[in-house]
Amino acid sequence: MDHDSVSQTVFSRPEIEFLDKSVGNQKIDRFFELWTRKEAFIKALGYGFSMPIDLKEINVLGQKVALINHSPGHEVAIAPDWALHSFEPGPGYKAAISLRNLSVNISYLRDHEIAI
Repeated sequence: MDHDSVSQTVFSRPEIEFLDKSVGNQKIDRFFELWTRKEAFIKALGYGFSMPIDLKEINVLGQKVALINHSPGHEVAIAPDWALHSFEPGPGYKAAISLRNLSVNISYLRDHEIAI
């Protein structure tokens, strides 16, 4: 898989800069961390990768989703109060969950279940 080519298609400029600071396996780990965070968010909204907004306008680097250079009208569809939480369900795997309620505590249990 050409991670750099995919990155240019779906990641924002700050996300790409974050990846570019990485080397080797760290870059691949960070790629999949960002990918799962972005995927968790857009699926929480009920979309797939065919969202009505350019995926590069969504920044998932922080604990909250940020919109970059977004078009008027998308503020309602993509509210800024979404939280992102990354975790590793097992060695070599990345996962993420996106929640609209920022006051929820998330715990990852040993038997691979998420407690909310």
